[in-house]
Amino acid sequence: LSSLSETPLCCKMAADAKIAALYGLPTDSSSKLCDETSCAFFVDYLSKFYDFVRKEPTGHPWITKSELDSMGLAINILLCKESSKTIKWYPEYGCALLLAKGVGCTPGVVAWNLISLDLHRFDTMSKVNSNIYEYVDTANATDYEVLHIGTSTQDQTNELMSAFNRFYVEAQALKGSDRSSRGGDRLGHQRTPAFIHALFRKAFGEQNVAPRGGFTDVGLNTGGEKRDTAWPLVYCSTSSTEHQQLRRIARLF
Repeated sequence: LSSLSETPLCCKMAADAKIAALYGLPTDSSSKLCDETSCAFFVDYLSKFYDFVRKEPTGHPWITKSELDSMGLAINILLCKESSKTIKWYPEYGCALLLAKGVGCTPGVVAWNLISLDLHRFDTMSKVNSNIYEYVDTANATDYEVLHIGTSTQDQTNELMSAFNRFYVEAQALKGSDRSSRGGDRLGHQRTPAFIHALFRKAFGEQNVAPRGGFTDVGLNTGGEKRDTAWPLVYCSTSSTEHQQLRRIARLF
């Protein structure tokens, strides 16, 4: 099924938006899954998939027990059931904040990292609408990067999040040319992971911070269409946290 997103497709009809996101199928171009509700839906989907696989008595040849265990731990993080890690979705910017407590076995320390969608690829597919073929252009992320923001004490977490939220609300109110960054106190407003990263760095007290660039604008900022970021972001966040769990398990032996 993964190969479906690697070649142009011709389908008899447009698929449901969520199914299309999962399997790279063409869908109604007006449907954009780039909100926290969509992220919650896909996390629940993964959770149910995990429960189904885990309950199979014969097991599966394509996944080992340790990999399945790490997948379960990763999903618990996304469901906010893991007390040592917390995730916050920013799908309209193509990223998610991951807070990890007890970094390096140091009590009271919290690591702030941003899971960021990267390597967007443009694809053209087709669908049939009233017996007429229509082209559907999409651009989806194919990879991710983890951007380090900084570390803090647990006591500082609420204060830092409040500072970020204040900068975040101010940025969202900018219109027109004011969305352009000029550095310093003027970060503008771009819907990229680098922009959210810069806001967090500013909340941490960094001076003259500006978005570093290098990421695709996933929002309707310059006349383009929004991206379906919810499923890629949930998938990449699962992959990132799962890899962390596998490395953690490996260190025990």
